[in-house]
Amino acid sequence: MYIDTYLEQKCEGSFKRLAMNWAPIVYQYISLDNNDYETMKDLLCPVNFGCYGRLNNPSPEETSTCWNTAIVRKRLETASKRFREAELKREDFRDLIPAAYYSVAVTDTHYFILYAFYHADDDTHPNDLEGCLLIIERNEHRPLLLGMITVAHLDFFPYIYKDRMEIKSHPPGQQDFEMEVEEELEGDHALLVQEKGKHGMYALREKIPSFLEKLKFWEICRKPDVIVYYPPNVIAYHPGEAANLYSRERLYKGKGTPHDPTFYYELIDILDDHDGLWNKYLNAQKSGGNLTFTEKGAFHTEGRLGRANGPWLWEPKQLIDTLEEGLMWKDPVVLVK
Repeated sequence: MYIDTYLEQKCEGSFKRLAMNWAPIVYQYISLDNNDYETMKDLLCPVNFGCYGRLNNPSPEETSTCWNTAIVRKRLETASKRFREAELKREDFRDLIPAAYYSVAVTDTHYFILYAFYHADDDTHPNDLEGCLLIIERNEHRPLLLGMITVAHLDFFPYIYKDRMEIKSHPPGQQDFEMEVEEELEGDHALLVQEKGKHGMYALREKIPSFLEKLKFWEICRKPDVIVYYPPNVIAYHPGEAANLYSRERLYKGKGTPHDPTFYYELIDILDDHDGLWNKYLNAQKSGGNLTFTEKGAFHTEGRLGRANGPWLWEPKQLIDTLEEGLMWKDPVVLVK
């Protein structure tokens, strides 16, 4: 019932192709100081890293381990060792593959595309998942990007494109509301930035947000080391082959520059039966928790220094309006209104 000319012709009737056409370009601040573990904390990867994208079929035991978010720091330490071993043996390193999750919601008038970006570790807690929601007005020829909402820690940050929307409420410290894009024929790619270590996601802006200056967070992520993540190349896209593999040579070749190195990331449907997150969450609900999620839908953590949540738990803490938990996932129309 939602097919239109753009979706049928430009996206070949595929929601994944739709998500690819509009997927963000992400500038990830990172420290490239020859500490493999610290570097890997800021690399995009799937939750089931170590199994996802492997050439050989992982065993049931490997698969079980690779979905265990309670031991993710141990898994990342193992991956960092395998990274060193792969370099010495001049082999491909496939434990971590650049990846992002997506989900599409459609109404008669709009597309709402959610993107979630996972990091295996955070400065204060294991696992991290932040993201954004693109708000796109449907059009038979080429849809219009209206704006987006990004997720950064305990807040939602709204942005508008070319004054096509009005901001009604926002975190008290937010002063910049315009977003920038890289325009393509089939869709606009929003330009985003993620902090080093904590991975808060914002629109890429030249001006440092005042609230980051005051909180000194910018001192953490202002280093010039940056990875630029591009969405899959639509023309050359083949599932499982789109992402560039990480290597020390590729990572360090752009040290000290603001636009290099670059990587293509893989897009994973959150609803995918094999590599997605939704079935893992449903199973956790039924069984009182599993290796990946708590019964409520959060990733497992250590101590009391914070917790990463699935998008069904994302909730802004400082918006003027009181919003129900998880609206970005279950009812983006209400959230955007």
